[in-house]
Amino acid sequence: MTENNIQGKRILLIGLSFHNYYKHIQSELYNLGANEVKFVESKWFPEDWYLSSNKIYTIIRLIINPFFRIKYTNKVISELSGNSYDVIFSFAAFTLSEKLIKHLKKQNPKLISTIFYWDSFHTWNLSHTMKYFDNCYSFDKRDCDKYDDLKYYPDFYLPANIEIEQSEDKYYLSHIGSTGPRYIDRLIAVKKLIRVIAEKKITSYIFLYSPSQRKWKQMLFSLFSWRQFKYLILSQKYKKLISHQIITLQEVQDVERNSRAILDLPVKTQHGTTIRVLTAIANRKKIITSNKHIINEKFYNPNNILIIDNKTPEIDLDFFNKPYIPVDISYLRIDNWLKYILNNES
Repeated sequence: MTENNIQGKRILLIGLSFHNYYKHIQSELYNLGANEVKFVESKWFPEDWYLSSNKIYTIIRLIINPFFRIKYTNKVISELSGNSYDVIFSFAAFTLSEKLIKHLKKQNPKLISTIFYWDSFHTWNLSHTMKYFDNCYSFDKRDCDKYDDLKYYPDFYLPANIEIEQSEDKYYLSHIGSTGPRYIDRLIAVKKLIRVIAEKKITSYIFLYSPSQRKWKQMLFSLFSWRQFKYLILSQKYKKLISHQIITLQEVQDVERNSRAILDLPVKTQHGTTIRVLTAIANRKKIITSNKHIINEKFYNPNNILIIDNKTPEIDLDFFNKPYIPVDISYLRIDNWLKYILNNES
């Protein structure tokens, strides 16, 4: 019989605060019977310079604040002092260090540790953190093929707050994403697709978010990085496409619920399917994506998913009119997903 690593357990949750996904995970773990779920935010540190698109600037930050990781690790250890945990579950490994994991395992000898990588190692190479965990999962099959101890499983999705029948197709197509030096290809692809959308008179909602930066900072960063320089030029050229205002997860869900199809433009190094796409499939929305690897997923159906080329994107209008073929992906709903990842319950 598989051990239950949720029911009655004290769980330490380590992850990003991005879109408050951790709150949904935390809430669902309580619903599944967890005794306690303590959240620790995973932060990115300057000494992880190899993860940055601007290495020289990051090294300068490291020189200015060389003990950021040590200080934050000590702060976390202090906050957790005196508390015992049965399970560590992490979905972002930036904060992890040998010191932190050794401390937790010393304080909790029977600790079970699991991590889920929802970014490709080709985007953020955190493969060295696998050694800290008993169980390692990734949404990227290519990474799993490379590492024997890394098991493949797709991302989760969040159940809709309203019935599907209550949604309406206000937009034929919507895309909500971020842009920046690491996502230049997405900005270029959106610009090309806007031309296609206009030519074919497709009603759409396009939103690209980029954190606001002072002009002098952008120019300074661009001196140290070709990618930063290229993004500076393109962000000025296409500035009407970019917003510096954050959109909430609820707003994202409202737009996508009222769209016939969702446009997915992952970074070209990513093979896995995102939470956004899976949520759309669960809500019976069509997908237009540049991720050609989605064809290998068992939920792929050409009636529901159209694969396009980023460089020469074309959208066949007939795709919107083809009947949607219902696909059951309830096994990836957040509650079932957590039971599989933590308990290996299929």
